[in-house]
Amino acid sequence: MKLGIKTYFLAALAIGSGLIVLLGYFVDFPLLADLRATFLFWTVVLASFLLLVGAFNLLRTHLRKLKGPQPAGIYSLVLLLSFFATLIALSIEQFGLFGASGWSLWTMRYIVNPVESSLMAVLAVVLVYSLARLLQRRLDTFSVIFLATTVFVLIGAATFPDLEIPALRAARDWLVQVPAVAGGRGILLGVGLGAVAAGLRVLMGADRPYGG
Repeated sequence: MKLGIKTYFLAALAIGSGLIVLLGYFVDFPLLADLRATFLFWTVVLASFLLLVGAFNLLRTHLRKLKGPQPAGIYSLVLLLSFFATLIALSIEQFGLFGASGWSLWTMRYIVNPVESSLMAVLAVVLVYSLARLLQRRLDTFSVIFLATTVFVLIGAATFPDLEIPALRAARDWLVQVPAVAGGRGILLGVGLGAVAAGLRVLMGADRPYGG
């Protein structure tokens, strides 16, 4: 496939910008550091505009669903009302209109946190149900370990009246803080290495997400 001059220009621009930002972290040169800071500032500005574009696209999509014959349009209506109510409340608080203050904290405490807690409760139920389905389809050593770990953590996290087992709670805390954290960090390391590999492929011109 023959590549045009536009593709080469975009590739050179992406590779040059990436190298400047990368070298700015390792080379102590004032001009290079200023260019790196400028590029990062432009990135933040562009990301902010992309966030606005994403918000407008979300509103447009749910407005289209609300106008259509979809039976789940009530959820789009709830989303739109919540979006505009939150936007208006935070704008009033930000500009200090009507002497309002603390609305964002109230929203976080009495709306966002209860919703997140409810989602975590649903996740626990789904986890237990998935575990039961897993044991029905495949009963092996790892399934039993998964079952024992899940039950152990749930029992250790539960609160029973007039019953406190310090050893059980300490074992549950160790299980959550040591093996679980180690696994999470391993996943984050894998994500970081994948991001580095993807960035290097863009810098070397192997991938061209900007076109061509």
